[in-house]
Order: sequence, then structure tokens, then C-alpha cells
Amino acid sequence: MTTARPARGVVFLSALIWPGAGQLAQRRWLAGSLFMGAFALAALALLLCAGRILYAYYSLADFDTPVERAPSLHPLLWALAAAAAVYFLSLADTLLANQRAHHDPRPADRP
Repeated sequence: MTTARPARGVVFLSALIWPGAGQLAQRRWLAGSLFMGAFALAALALLLCAGRILYAYYSLADFDTPVERAPSLHPLLWALAAAAAVYFLSLADTLLANQRAHHDPRPADRP
């Protein structure tokens, strides 16, 4: 007797496309929307923090402006940690939902 293996495509969607895409493929609209929105906010915060640091770096080449204190890296690290946390939570949620959907509640020794 062979058992069908759960499809891993939804996990790959969430891993490779955008966190939340796997949930949307599983027709879990609320979870997918929440993960997509949370990751979009974390990615936007990450880009804004990185842009602020790059702006400060390249403003050093302009000798007419006064030198300001270098921006802190803490907001960048917090945004990176938030984006990574949403990414891995989305993967774990997709994988667990996929396993629950393909779980056979019957014991293995009974037909």
C-alpha cells in the first residue's frame, strides 16, 4: 500500500516567491494576507534604514555640507530580524498546514 506524499509546492512558493504566497495557494486568505503584509512592512523598514545609512555614507563625499553623526545600525538590525522572523514563521506555518492537510488520522497498522 502506498501513501501519497504531501505536495511541497506551497512551501516552495512561500520560500521563493514571497512569504504568504504558500498560504494563499492553500486558500488560507487571512494568514496569507497577514504574512504578506507583515513581510512587506518589515522589508520596507529594512529598505528605509539601509537607505538612510547609504545617504549618510554618500553625503560624506559632499564637502560643502557639515559632517553629521553616523546613523545607528540598531534599527537596521531590528528590521532585518523582523523580516527574517516573518519569513521563517511563514515557512513553518505553511509546512505545518500542509502536513495537517495531508495527515491520515487512521493508525498505520489498520487498513
